[in-house]
Amino acid sequence: MDQLLTGLYEVFSKLVPFFLCLLFLAVILLCRAIIVFLRDLKFTMDRVNRTLDDALITVNEANRLLENLHEPLDTVVNIARTVDRVDAFTNRMFQEAFSLIATNISIFVDWLKKLFSKNGAADLKEAAENEEEENKEVEADE
Repeated sequence: MDQLLTGLYEVFSKLVPFFLCLLFLAVILLCRAIIVFLRDLKFTMDRVNRTLDDALITVNEANRLLENLHEPLDTVVNIARTVDRVDAFTNRMFQEAFSLIATNISIFVDWLKKLFSKNGAADLKEAAENEEEENKEVEADE
């Protein structure tokens, strides 16, 4: 057993410095890799900062352009509202016109009958002439 321990001592006393040198080289390579990584990280972070600065400038420019669009968009909205009002008024006008025609259809039919009958056309012509004469008299009185 003493011989085994003595033999191991002699082997390890020669191998330990060798393993320590290998360990020392591994630590040096690890430190070098960390330094290279940190240097690349600094370069990458600088590029990220520049990219973020450019993005911020782009966002600010986009915000400025969007604010410039508010007035034209308000104008478009006002025009759309006006078109909607005109559409609603036109619909209401046609509904009221058709309602008026529907409630007074008998008067309209009688008028058409007079217009297309032989005597009725002459009566309508006389009525129109009488109305014109009355309008002239009213204008003369004024």
